[in-house]
Amino acid sequence: MASHVKAPRDKLAAIALMCLVGVLWNVVEGIGILLSRDYSLFQIVATRYGVHLTLMLLFVLPWKGAGMLRTANWKKQGLQGAMMALMPLCFILAIGYMPARQVNGVLWAAPVVVLVAAHLLLGERASLATYLVCVLGCVGIALALGLRTLPLNLGLVLALGSSITFALYLVISRGLRAEPIMTSLFYTALCVFAPFAIFAAPQWSTPSLRDFAIMATIGVAGFFLLWAIHRATELAPASTLAPWLLVAPLISYVLLDIATHSFNGKLALGGAIVTAAGLAAMLYIGIRGDASHSSGHATR
Repeated sequence: MASHVKAPRDKLAAIALMCLVGVLWNVVEGIGILLSRDYSLFQIVATRYGVHLTLMLLFVLPWKGAGMLRTANWKKQGLQGAMMALMPLCFILAIGYMPARQVNGVLWAAPVVVLVAAHLLLGERASLATYLVCVLGCVGIALALGLRTLPLNLGLVLALGSSITFALYLVISRGLRAEPIMTSLFYTALCVFAPFAIFAAPQWSTPSLRDFAIMATIGVAGFFLLWAIHRATELAPASTLAPWLLVAPLISYVLLDIATHSFNGKLALGGAIVTAAGLAAMLYIGIRGDASHSSGHATR
């Protein structure tokens, strides 16, 4: 009976972790936007993951020992790290062709990509309701972010690349759930830091102590953001987590648009409401289904 009780709790814990991901995502993105006025995005990303690696070498390695570096899945770890490196690279290159807001609108098609990839790669079968919530939620977020038209250029291809690689990162994380989280976090950070440090070198600008402290905050928040993703994928299937990726852009809409009275009209507000309502329905259906499942076992 304990195992049947644990499954619903794990699912709720995973959803809570994805909500934490949404909060931390906005912390990282918000600080990154402020820093991008004086520093290249390549330098900001390199510093983020440099701080991430430093934290692991200073605090996690002495705690976990050399076992943290051992893995039986070198190819999957490398592929996972490559996805996380390609995601910001595609995003940075995409904003050279189209506004960042449009790129974000395309990026948050990721939940639908997660459902498809999880089915093809992991054999997960999501419910029709999950697909419906993800599709409507992605459209709602696109409307909330003011996405009305898309340019048919290389920027759109790169934006789609950012969405696909982010979704694949989450799916691969689920496939690596038997690996220690700290091992995955170490190799992910290493795979991102190494190329971005090279990309950032030609335009490197030495930050002030204050700015470095702000960049370090991104590194700390980013570390816990990725930890939350990996912990969530340990607890629940990728297809269960997919809709909850939309928490991040919902928070962005509330903070950046409604709070600053710059929301993009009734259509945008309607899109955000549809997305929020879909997530609320998913939570209600999930809790009700789990309660029925648990009570059914309790009466046997």
